[in-house]
Parts: sequence; structure tokens; C-alpha cells
Amino acid sequence: MTVSINKYKSQTVILIPVKAPNIAKSRMLKSINRSLTQKLVEAMLEDVLNIASKIDSVKVVVIAPDHAYQKIISDYDIDLFIDSGSGYNECINEFITKNILDNRTKLLIIPADQPRISVIEINKIIAMMNKKQVVQVIAEDGGTGALGLNPFDIMPTLFGEHSSQLHREYSKKNGFSFYEFANSSLSYDIDQFDDLELENKHPIGKKTKLVIDEIMHYNKD
Repeated sequence: MTVSINKYKSQTVILIPVKAPNIAKSRMLKSINRSLTQKLVEAMLEDVLNIASKIDSVKVVVIAPDHAYQKIISDYDIDLFIDSGSGYNECINEFITKNILDNRTKLLIIPADQPRISVIEINKIIAMMNKKQVVQVIAEDGGTGALGLNPFDIMPTLFGEHSSQLHREYSKKNGFSFYEFANSSLSYDIDQFDDLELENKHPIGKKTKLVIDEIMHYNKD
């Protein structure tokens, strides 16, 4: 399924990959049941979309392996790209290869488990993408909280363990202009149960906060 993303030339596309709800955040199942895990995944996605939809002059696209999130997405002017479910980096590459992108298009990839996302920090990243070829947010666990590519195909994405280091090394090895943000709202994703209790200066989105409160009540019982 292709999406219409070339209404404007030289635009930025915000890409939000998300796993199917029945497999997303499987590490949470040690502490909470599948029903609550699925509610958490959906709430985080909704908080991310709520912020992404407020960014000016961008196209927002969700990548998912099926239509499970269609109801959430339909509340926004956001496209859905159905991937083959082969993996995180693979779905991004699939999106790039199956859609016709202008060679000046910039790509900002934001994982769907970022309920602390903020308009201010997304705009900071996009502004820096106009100056640098590769921009990333360093995640607190050594991963990548967000990755900006200018142009969209300048390098392969290397999401996974120690991905911030991998993106940095690849950029420097190939001589790309590079910038990274640390201690951003996008530095703190929710990947396991302990992340639910993490408190810092970056507030969690409203939808996610409601589900976290429900999870804590469930665990107390």
C-alpha cells in the first residue's frame, strides 16, 4: 500500500513505525497482561500522533503490519503504510523503496513508544535537519529516540541495541554532517515495566498516563 506523500516538494516526512498490537511490548507481559499491554501501545501511539499532527508543513505516516490502528489514525490527517511485518529497519526500508520520494525529501523517524514527545523538541530536530545530513536523539538506554535523515536515503537505519553509536559511527565514517541531542523528551521511551515509573522533567502524554495509572492499580491488586 503506497501513500501520497509528494503533495509538496522538499517536505519533511515524519515516519512512525509501530508493531502489531498482539506482539508489541512483549517484555511487558512479565508484569502485566496482554490486554493492558495493548492498551498501553495504543495510548502511546495516540499521544505521539497528537503531537506529530501539530507540526507544521510535514507529512505524517504510520507504518504498521495491518489495519489494527486504523481507528486511532483516522482521527488525524495521517497516512497509514502497511508493511510486511519483517522488522523495524526493514519496514522503514520497505516504505522508502515502495514510495516515490522527491530527492530533497527529509525523513524523521520517531518510534511509537515515545509518549513524552513534545512539539518544541520535534521542531528543534526538524530545524537541525535543515543544517545537517543526519540528526539523532540519543536514547537513555543507548538506542535511538529519533533519527532525522537529509535526504531520506542518505544512510540505512540501524535501530536496535546500541543504535545511537551505530548511527554516529556510520555517519562519521561516511563524512556526513551530524548532530545529536541528549536528555530530550525523546530520550525516554517506554519499553519495559520499570520505564512506567520513571519520573523526569519530561511529562508523559495524557492517554499514556491514564493507562499507566490503570496498570499500577492492576499490579497493586
